[in-house]
Amino acid sequence: MADIAQSRHAVAADIEKMERLWNDAILRRDVDSAASILAPEYKLVIGVEGQSLQVISRELWLSVLPRYVIHSHDITDMHVSIWDNLAVVTLAIT
Repeated sequence: MADIAQSRHAVAADIEKMERLWNDAILRRDVDSAASILAPEYKLVIGVEGQSLQVISRELWLSVLPRYVIHSHDITDMHVSIWDNLAVVTLAIT
């Protein structure tokens, strides 16, 4: 069991690293870097309190990235959930 837990922890750490690289690509508005990180089936799901979830396709996200200006952001919390070959990352960003 300890080996499985260590393996899951290592995978979660790799995913957290990739999430940070992806967020850095967003800050730089680097479409090529962002595209190289995102899986073909990627979707961005945005939750804003009091509003319905917004689901944005990979293609749409990459097409607007050059015009998406963020001066700074801070990842205040990150949680990685892993099931077999699927991982879901939940972020709190300010």
